[in-house]
Amino acid sequence: FGLWSGNYRSQNSDTDLSDITNFTTSAYWITGTTTPASSLPGATILHYNQVIHFSGTSSNGDITASNMQLIIDFSNQQLLDESIIDFHTAGGDTWVIDLAGTLNDSHANLFIDEGNVNGNTVIGDLTGSFFGSNGEAVGGAFHVWQDGVDSNFATGIYVVGYDSSSVDLDPRLSGTDEHFLNVEPRVGLITSISHNNHGLPDPAGDPYPGIH
Repeated sequence: FGLWSGNYRSQNSDTDLSDITNFTTSAYWITGTTTPASSLPGATILHYNQVIHFSGTSSNGDITASNMQLIIDFSNQQLLDESIIDFHTAGGDTWVIDLAGTLNDSHANLFIDEGNVNGNTVIGDLTGSFFGSNGEAVGGAFHVWQDGVDSNFATGIYVVGYDSSSVDLDPRLSGTDEHFLNVEPRVGLITSISHNNHGLPDPAGDPYPGIH
């Protein structure tokens, strides 16, 4: 995981390597081996509140402090109340976001239940995937913005877990080579620092068509 400072391409399909989108802006990215759905925790509720990694930027400076918690009910395949993602930026903005969502095999389909930045309504796109031999962590990307004001946005990546001891994440922090991670169960998530065509899927569509 890290910040990719050069050009990159996003693969849009699991089966067609020619279906790509080229980007010319820097991007935050995370890759790793997802947990098989059969290996996720059983009938239990887990609090994913150990922030292993959280980084990003915004239209008003880099993210300087953050807090995140996902409360996941594996019995009912959903997120519970008090699942949150909050952060501050260098320019003084405070983003407070309450999350909701459901589980889909090795992924968590995350949605903004309600959120605000300095009191103004926030909307956006988020992704989440389980990592580790038994789903010890959830990692993903986010791109959020003030409703009706596209120029006020924030974007980044996160890894949050209840046990980080066996999470298989890609350790590369930079590079220029192209890496095609289409072979399951690896997943790659990228979010551009540009608001236009930021690279994350729309929650209303197929949430994980491939690499974003």
